[in-house]
Amino acid sequence: MNLKSHKSREKRKSTPFIAFVLIAIMAFSPIPSLRAHHVNNIASFTLSSLSTSVQANLTRVPEEVYGWQPALIFAEVVGDFESIKLNVTADVNLTINGNQPINLPPYSIRLPLLPWSSSRYVTAIPGLPAKTIELTLLGKNATISSAVSYRLIVDDVEKTSGSYIVKEGVAELKKPPIAVTMVYNVLQDTELLKETMGLGPRGWVIGSDEDLKTLIVAFDDKGLSEVSFEYSVSGRTWVTVSPNQDPLMGTLMSFVDTVNNIIEQIRNVVPIFPDLAVHLPLGIYNATIPGQAVGNYVKFRANATDVDGNSFTSPMGFYYVVNKAGPTRVLIVDPHVKLWLLQKNVELLLKILKQHSSYNLPVDFTGNMTLTARVSEALEKHGIVPFHHW
Repeated sequence: MNLKSHKSREKRKSTPFIAFVLIAIMAFSPIPSLRAHHVNNIASFTLSSLSTSVQANLTRVPEEVYGWQPALIFAEVVGDFESIKLNVTADVNLTINGNQPINLPPYSIRLPLLPWSSSRYVTAIPGLPAKTIELTLLGKNATISSAVSYRLIVDDVEKTSGSYIVKEGVAELKKPPIAVTMVYNVLQDTELLKETMGLGPRGWVIGSDEDLKTLIVAFDDKGLSEVSFEYSVSGRTWVTVSPNQDPLMGTLMSFVDTVNNIIEQIRNVVPIFPDLAVHLPLGIYNATIPGQAVGNYVKFRANATDVDGNSFTSPMGFYYVVNKAGPTRVLIVDPHVKLWLLQKNVELLLKILKQHSSYNLPVDFTGNMTLTARVSEALEKHGIVPFHHW
């Protein structure tokens, strides 16, 4: 056999597949959707405003919210803007046979919106109480009720809004947690979500002895018991780092503390109400990976465990350590890096999809992850050559 001819045929055979994978990733990357649509029967719509260059919609999951069940709020914002925020108002009240024995004014707060993918953001509204009990000796009923409204503000202009009344009853709160970790710079530079999926710094590289700060976001419908972070240098043993509670958690904690104070006022009037405490559904943390020597590569990930003992590991992040101070200013990043990272994350991505399915997240926010998982399976099957470093 002509060895040169055989190698040529093998090269022609593998090249189209690699090209197909790259085209698929680019073709199915998150594309902003400007049309009105329904997800889980929840209308997503755009309101007219002075800032017509920015289009936005909101989606709430779940559609019907029951007592103590947290709600995820997804925002899709397309266009150029400088600031984005979600103003939330919670109204928790007590009635006894239709009368209000105490005055409990609504409570308003601004919740952080965290990058989820390109043009998409997410936050969580803690579960609120909704329960009726019978006051047997008085022959009356006491009801604690909750209602929530929220407004998406982009550059000080209201773009869209939503609301819901918390229903009595208990939703099954036994879903496993979801956790993601990204480079911290995605909070200021959301373009990183397009370039590295947030799983690495610009160009997948960082300078020697330069620390990398990461953002960790974990969610559970019942509550988190532990969140941890770890990294590995050039394939060596994973090193655990204790994450720090991020300042972005401050407003969420304030929300929960205020609602629990309102609930205590209600229990002072009706002491026989059971424990109605509200818990944090969302954890926001940061962790720093210390600087490493030139020539190394670093992998990182987060782990989350909920109060029921269910655990989850985030998709893995990655970057090279290079000499940015050297005379060479151009670095050609191996195109296999992204494919290798997808291949390494295949099992985790499939697990994430299962988690997303259990939470019934909107298709627009999971479609690209579905593609990623499929591409990763293809990489696993065809055994594309892993990355090389130099």
